[in-house]
Amino acid sequence: MANANWNKQSRDNRDALLFGTGVQEEMLNRPVIGIINSWNDMNPGHYHFKKVIPLIKEAVMSGGGYPVELPVTGICDGMCTNMPGDRYTLPSRDITASEVEVVADVNNLDGMILLCACDKVVPGMLMGALEVNIPSVMLVGGFMEPGYHKGAMITVTHVKKAYSTYLSGEMSREDYEAMKRGACPTPGCCPMMSTGTTMSAIAEVLGFTPHGNASIPAMSSEWRQMAELCGTRIVELVESNIRPRDFITRDSFDNAMRYVMATGGSTNVVLHIIAVAKRAGIELFPEDFERISDETPVISLIYPSHPTASMRDFYEAGGNHRSHKGISGSRQVSYRDVWEFRKHP
Repeated sequence: MANANWNKQSRDNRDALLFGTGVQEEMLNRPVIGIINSWNDMNPGHYHFKKVIPLIKEAVMSGGGYPVELPVTGICDGMCTNMPGDRYTLPSRDITASEVEVVADVNNLDGMILLCACDKVVPGMLMGALEVNIPSVMLVGGFMEPGYHKGAMITVTHVKKAYSTYLSGEMSREDYEAMKRGACPTPGCCPMMSTGTTMSAIAEVLGFTPHGNASIPAMSSEWRQMAELCGTRIVELVESNIRPRDFITRDSFDNAMRYVMATGGSTNVVLHIIAVAKRAGIELFPEDFERISDETPVISLIYPSHPTASMRDFYEAGGNHRSHKGISGSRQVSYRDVWEFRKHP
């Protein structure tokens, strides 16, 4: 199903330009699926996306689409800790949202697959997808494996804390260097209930990602299968013309807030969920989080709320699949709608 916004002249002009890339004419009659990729070498949360691009493209092609990869900004907050660049992190969310809107509208995409992880990139892409409101799915990056130091679980935040301990002389240089080298053993989102993993789960609860995507290990075979599934599903969504604002409602955001409360999620998501909801035409306030908090029991604690439990423990306990079922009072509004191709009443 070609985008109805094309007229004869603009379509011919587009095709003439794409012939310069070597594309075959048959491909130009297919729906154009943008793979909005935030991959870069400086972000371990996004580093592994490059490895699944061929799988996604092949799945889109097999489904009858024409995949085009389009890069956008994807920063790692931890990369600029205690540096002047830290002032860019929150504004980068809105920059990412704008980039998604620009590449979608300029290229007149029929559908999008959004590849993202980390604190500001996930909400930014959600904002962009809701603003553009074309058929869209998301693949989040999964979690980095936790590190270990002298038998104890560690993450990059432990390195930050250890620095002052090292400077005070309470930790040896050898111990500090060993902790630094071992804190981040693989690519992926930091393996704690941080803003990145919490917002990834929000994307899943809203219905953008495959089931369980936010709570699986990065680069796992399960994650690769989800990448292929995204390529297949987006073409079907385009053919059915199912758009984000068709299935995302106020109840969807209540469900997202309930997930945050039940899992001890990051407090930063108050900023992000309100901004994402606004792009869907839904007004939320901090008081809404307070109301949901009063109604929702905490059913899991992951670091930093727990001293030793990481996202690996969360995954092995059932991950988001189990969490969704265990939240008292939660309505499963949009969580399965896109992936099972039905709209809730």
